[in-house]
Amino acid sequence: PGTAQAIDTAQNGFALYTNHLNVPVIGVYHWLPTLKVVLLAEIPQVVAFSNLRTIIVSSLIIALVSASVAVLGALYTLQTLNIPLTNLADVARQVAGGDLSQRAKVEQEDEIATVANAFNDMTGQMQTLITNLEERVAERTQALEMRSHELQTAAQIARDASLEQNPSDLLDRVARLIRE
Repeated sequence: PGTAQAIDTAQNGFALYTNHLNVPVIGVYHWLPTLKVVLLAEIPQVVAFSNLRTIIVSSLIIALVSASVAVLGALYTLQTLNIPLTNLADVARQVAGGDLSQRAKVEQEDEIATVANAFNDMTGQMQTLITNLEERVAERTQALEMRSHELQTAAQIARDASLEQNPSDLLDRVARLIRE
């Protein structure tokens, strides 16, 4: 059958067929036009395909192992990125809630650590600014209280001056109020 097919087509090719011994074979033929003959080689299909099952099983095993390693690698990478980002987000929520003493933990030297360090620097600067503002407000409040007390004293002196007839008693009261 292989020879007949090669002669009929006058080309090169291959075919699966049963040979003259009734054995399923793979035939590969090559047409030689100058000689007008066919060169034919046959191999039993059992022999040709015997390693095919081993190759398919091996390929499947390699594919499954590769896919498993890829999935495990992806999960590890995801965890490596997810945990620091989750921790940074938690610290950011606490800082946004007003707890400026919180700082993000920096355990690695990567892009997430760079962001965490920048966040920590920003939080520290905010804490310093707020502390300075609170101190300035306290100083100004104290200055305003002092000024308010001085104005109350001046008002008291003015009231006493308008009511008191004796200058000596008035001077004693004014001196006492100023001293207080």
